[in-house]
Amino acid sequence: MQAFEQAWLLLKAHFQPKEGKFLDAGQNQSVFVQEDNPDVMKVGDAGSTQNQLRDMYLLDSLSRLMPIFAGQQPVKQTADLPKSVQSRMPMLSTQERGVPFKPGPTHRADAIRGRQLVHALQEGLGGGAGQLLEYLGIADLKPPNWMKVPREGGVPEGTITGRPGPNKGVIHDPMFYGPTNEGMTAGEKMAATVARGAPRRHGEDYQVPSEIQEHLLQEMDAKPFDQFVNPLVESYHDINQAQLDPMMSHIKQQGQSLEDMLSSLGTKGL
Repeated sequence: MQAFEQAWLLLKAHFQPKEGKFLDAGQNQSVFVQEDNPDVMKVGDAGSTQNQLRDMYLLDSLSRLMPIFAGQQPVKQTADLPKSVQSRMPMLSTQERGVPFKPGPTHRADAIRGRQLVHALQEGLGGGAGQLLEYLGIADLKPPNWMKVPREGGVPEGTITGRPGPNKGVIHDPMFYGPTNEGMTAGEKMAATVARGAPRRHGEDYQVPSEIQEHLLQEMDAKPFDQFVNPLVESYHDINQAQLDPMMSHIKQQGQSLEDMLSSLGTKGL
């Protein structure tokens, strides 16, 4: 691809929501698209879920290690949001465009399938990848949190949905609970247990190989958390100063949560 074409794709990828067309909304994010743009723009609310920003950073880091993940990065907000978007602490991000798999017949069926996929990845991925995902407490892998993409590296559709199909899918909206369900409120602990069950004991029931620990650390060194969230900091300095202090407090809490999760992997100081 010519340098001009690469620059044009990058420029197009960072459109503002009001410049695009509303596509869909999930539980925590609204999605906007532009014609012929390879990426989507998502608008979330930093205050709506406990660890959305931390989980986005983990997702993006993992996408550079494992092609089964679709990376997602914060983007600076430079224009007012569409009036249809209701967000107390808006958080813009970009991600490759795909088509999410349809939900199952019931929420319960999706939850069961999601836990099956969690366990399949933990047991089936080689090179220590499965153990790393187990340590990170990956969860919420129901079929709608996978999407069809026209690239290599995905998981066969039949594995994701249980029904044969021609497509491959990648994970675009997971959650991460960490190596234990301890240190949570009663409600959080219940949600974690429903999402991934009772986790095995890291260091006793399983180990994360040092090689993949080092690979993750290298990816995080290449893009530290404070660099990752800088577009949000710039957004709130420039366009939403009334919410700057709450956002900075949220970012600090998310960074601390990340360090706490990863401390026993030797990744302190992110």
